[in-house]
Amino acid sequence: MSDKLPELIDPIMLAERRAEWAGAIEIAAMPRLSESVADSGGMVEVNVRFGKEGKFPVIVGKIDAQLNLECQNCLDAMQWPVSLNF
Repeated sequence: MSDKLPELIDPIMLAERRAEWAGAIEIAAMPRLSESVADSGGMVEVNVRFGKEGKFPVIVGKIDAQLNLECQNCLDAMQWPVSLNF
């Protein structure tokens, strides 16, 4: 398992190797996400596994983060936990 997450990947090669990665990405490094949060100082934890089902490459993973958002009712900062499987 590698803990360094690259910016670009070759999914077919990684599926052949049955690669697995885990690491963290700064929210500030993701422009679309950092525009949507009140504070872009957090991290997003990423776990990704590459494999094959028959001839087809498959990517399975999970992301976890605590996003700092602005409440649309009171305009105070609030933390919103995000956990997604893909």
